[in-house]
Amino acid sequence: MNVELTRDGERMTATIYNAYLEKRKAGQSKNVAKMFSGRALKQEYFPGESQADFSDTLREVTRTFSCRMSIDGSFELSDSLIIYMENRFRNGIKDTASFLAQFIP
Repeated sequence: MNVELTRDGERMTATIYNAYLEKRKAGQSKNVAKMFSGRALKQEYFPGESQADFSDTLREVTRTFSCRMSIDGSFELSDSLIIYMENRFRNGIKDTASFLAQFIP
């Protein structure tokens, strides 16, 4: 799969995938762990980002990976996003955390 994302898109994808892995580690089923609220995601992981920039990046990610998005801003991870991230970060949370550390000033 040839995936092209902006730097913000890469960061968001890794953040969402890391959150998915944390949900799975906490015992949630795959079906439940794939579900996200855009509002909660912004508040928890992207609080300093403007709503417009957050929404634009989220649309980029959901469009790139064909994720289902609802009108209320909630969305469901697609298998293609999970597969892409599994291949990119073979050690799961450890690798995604290391990748995300580069974005911390």
